[in-house]
Amino acid sequence: IPCVIGHPNGLDALALHCARRGDGPRDFTGLRGIITIGEALLPSTRIRVREVFGLDPLSRYASAELGVLAHERPGVERHVVNSASYHLEVLALDGDRPATPGEVGRVVATDLYAEAMPLIRYDLEDLAVLSGELDDHGVPMIERIEGRNQEIVIATDGTRVSPFAFGYFMRTFRHLEAFQFVQVGPGRYRMKLVVAPAFDAEAEMRTGLLQIVGADADLTFEYPSSLPVPASGKRPYVVQAWQGAAGASGQ
Repeated sequence: IPCVIGHPNGLDALALHCARRGDGPRDFTGLRGIITIGEALLPSTRIRVREVFGLDPLSRYASAELGVLAHERPGVERHVVNSASYHLEVLALDGDRPATPGEVGRVVATDLYAEAMPLIRYDLEDLAVLSGELDDHGVPMIERIEGRNQEIVIATDGTRVSPFAFGYFMRTFRHLEAFQFVQVGPGRYRMKLVVAPAFDAEAEMRTGLLQIVGADADLTFEYPSSLPVPASGKRPYVVQAWQGAAGASGQ
């Protein structure tokens, strides 16, 4: 079955390139599936991929140490846990109690079949929100994957902000090719934007971002021609570059 598998940032760039060429769903009728791996699938990427290829991308949640832990179902946009192979838990950020449905927590996994190297309650350093519902077969679901624990941003009042908050906010902006939000110090942030010439929403974006990190934040905007992609192929859309962030967040 013809299927494309890749990192969300790569598929987003591919969709943008195809859109510039004037390609649309009519040009990809032979394509049967799109699967994203390695990063959280942003709402903005989901929309762009859907508009260009005519297919809903499905996010696969996996790790190199364990394998495929969960996978989105078509039309649901929630990850069904691979409970046949793993026991997956979402624990609170401030301790080891189970996170409540709707609460952002740390993903901890136990491999039920790893005999040579057992992994028991292995902290993947990922952030997720557990769904309060089960799928049709009674299997737990993850409401959404929110990125990495080390990408948490510390607001000016000390509140910890999930990286997903920035991805969700940025979904509404047009003429935006790529972005990266960086915390560089206490109360200091940079928003890096790769934009099309028609982009004119900096003032609106600033207002929304200050609502997330604090009205007294020192927020600057930069407009590079591109955002480099590391050798891993993963380009995080939120970067925690403040060395004191771990202590400030209580981790």
